Amino acid sequence: MRGAIGLWRALDQARARNLEAAGEAPAAVGRDGISRRTLLAALGGGAAGLVLPRSPAFARAQSRRKVIVIGGGLAGLTALRRLRALGADATLYEARQAIGGRTRSVTGVFAPGYAFDEGGQLVNSDHGEMRRLVRDLGLRLIDRSAAGGGREVQIGRDGAAVPEAALAEALRGIAATITADSDRLDRDYESVAREIDALSVSAYLDRHGLARGDARDALEAGVRTEYGLEPEEASALELLFNLPTVDGRRLTRLSLSDERYLVEGGTGRVAEALARPMTSSIRTGKRLDRIEMVGGTVRLRFTDGEEADADRVILALPAPLLREIRIDAPLPPLWRELIDEVRLGANEKVIVGYDRQPWRHTLGGDGAIWASEGFSEAWDAASARLGAADRPGALTYFLGGAQVAAEARTDTAVLRDRYTAMAARVVPGLPQPNGRVRRTRWGDDPLTRGAYIGFCPGQLTRFGSLLTVEEEGQAARASGAGPLLFAGEWLSDAWPGYMNGAVQTGRVAAEAAMHVSQVALRGSGAAAPGDTLNAGWAASDPINPVLSRGRASGCLDTHLPGVPGLVTDR
Repeated sequence: MRGAIGLWRALDQARARNLEAAGEAPAAVGRDGISRRTLLAALGGGAAGLVLPRSPAFARAQSRRKVIVIGGGLAGLTALRRLRALGADATLYEARQAIGGRTRSVTGVFAPGYAFDEGGQLVNSDHGEMRRLVRDLGLRLIDRSAAGGGREVQIGRDGAAVPEAALAEALRGIAATITADSDRLDRDYESVAREIDALSVSAYLDRHGLARGDARDALEAGVRTEYGLEPEEASALELLFNLPTVDGRRLTRLSLSDERYLVEGGTGRVAEALARPMTSSIRTGKRLDRIEMVGGTVRLRFTDGEEADADRVILALPAPLLREIRIDAPLPPLWRELIDEVRLGANEKVIVGYDRQPWRHTLGGDGAIWASEGFSEAWDAASARLGAADRPGALTYFLGGAQVAAEARTDTAVLRDRYTAMAARVVPGLPQPNGRVRRTRWGDDPLTRGAYIGFCPGQLTRFGSLLTVEEEGQAARASGAGPLLFAGEWLSDAWPGYMNGAVQTGRVAAEAAMHVSQVALRGSGAAAPGDTLNAGWAASDPINPVLSRGRASGCLDTHLPGVPGLVTDR
């Protein structure tokens, strides 16, 4: 995920001005995702998730339980690492010939030794799990703020930069509405969440009178980058999560949700370092075709005809790929609906090389350019320590939502020149491109089919009980049904779309797979507390046991590009 830091900062400033004018206390610092996590925990009272204690109870795990992990991204690799630490007999299968999932780092395209990321890249200050993992693997994080900056520049409708103070003032009205709704949500999660979740961002802004202009353009650009959706496709609940109220306290998420860090050399090094000591337990080029139950065993069939049996299976795959697996076994109806309906958002990177980096003076080390047309955001592409501004570098131009399909067939050279002309309006001295370009469209990859999760209206409250939830000092809820566990950024309570969410859900799924007692399905048709995972599975919906392979209609169907090829260099 690429967070809309500048936009949310302006919205936060708008709320601060409102609170000061009303004589109310300023917002306190809160962790990113805290309001989302609180909502999902509240919605999980009748959950169909798997509940497990966050305690030393894992000492009771069956050390030689056979567990298979499907998917070699960060979620799957983290799951495998945790399983091995718990003593499991675990194997990971990955359809590609290489591990890493949606992280892929490249060096040398734009300058000797210049590293950049074609997939996930940025790490927040509150991404504790990802930061610990990087440290434990002997890798280093780069502090982007050390280079100075954090300056966010929006290109207005007149082509000039919009001052952040002016943007904050224009957002005060909608900020007051979001604050009031966040207060209501805090008092009554069940009813208010469903009320707001029924609205799209666009409908919410229309209802509350935010006119077309630079302020609304900024909000809509933030939706495109952060969720890969158009404003009419994204749930309005996402707006409330950015100005949260929790337990009666207004909170600000900006000091920790800051995209402050990079992995030196690129995030692809994390997957490589995770896999290195586990190569004997990783098999690549193995695409899963079918899952079936044989007695109390899960049997997996791969497209090459190979079969494998396991006690538990962790499916660490993006949501769209689960629809392509035939599941010849009972699956609770709500899980069937989630898998059939949820999609990843549409995002694309067009990374353009220049012989000088004057944006370093305009944006600093961790700033960004925002736009409402063509691209949504642009930032320094380097995943390495920044060199001198007079040396070659690159800008990442980031597209989201319908922008991806609109430009799918546009020649890369045309986009390169158009985006450079737009950026030059607010970056003095930006040179002409030097001819080095890299273009990445994860939605075109048949083993990904999208960028990261974007929930449409109604989906968060409908499927929230299935997402992985952790509460400090309390129980964790894993995402699973019977002997099947699910992991991936799209299932994270507090960090959807982030690498931290992938690592979190992979770990929780591994711990759930190894736990023997007190793990059971909850909800209609599920096993009673204390039953085993298999008992919960057997009690679930036995009707229509084959998961559909067809594409269900959904909010993203209108702008999936459908253009073959993942990366284009021109």
